[in-house]
Amino acid sequence: IPDSVTFIGAHAFMHCTSLTAIEIPDSVTTIGANAFSSCSSLRRVRLPKGLSAIASCVFGDCSSLAAVSIPEGVITIELGAFSDCSSLRSVSLPDSLVRIDDEVFWDCPLTTVTLPKNLETIGYSAFKSTLLTEVTLPKRLQFIGKNAFSDCPILEKVTVLGSPIMVGDVFSDCKALETIAFKDS
Repeated sequence: IPDSVTFIGAHAFMHCTSLTAIEIPDSVTTIGANAFSSCSSLRRVRLPKGLSAIASCVFGDCSSLAAVSIPEGVITIELGAFSDCSSLRSVSLPDSLVRIDDEVFWDCPLTTVTLPKNLETIGYSAFKSTLLTEVTLPKRLQFIGKNAFSDCPILEKVTVLGSPIMVGDVFSDCKALETIAFKDS
């Protein structure tokens, strides 16, 4: 993608099943919904520094994507942005992130995640059916949606640093969950 591009439209590369890597230049400030969804061979993505949001379903169902680093400056990750990425085991989240919307990492085999200190909202089913073993909920977190961490079969420990509102069934069917520690609440 040339440096002159500032916007990638919705559905622009959707279903490009031979696409294996994408380097998006820092000139791009907006990537539309579903722009790269269902790119089944996509393994590597370099996101631009100028993004403030990761759009809905932008990388949904990219079954070969194993890791992603969200750049500093991103405030929101929208609905289903990485849902059904069946190889996604690692994600790096920036301190600027305030909101993780509904179903963002649903059904991804994430094994670890560090939630940023400025995070305020985790949406419904955001981390549902992941392979997390431990999670620490930051002090500024205000809201956790229903099923946010449900069906995480090997989640063993949750540490809560603040006093978020938890809307029903946040940790339902987490059969290995042994410890929930509330600190500084």
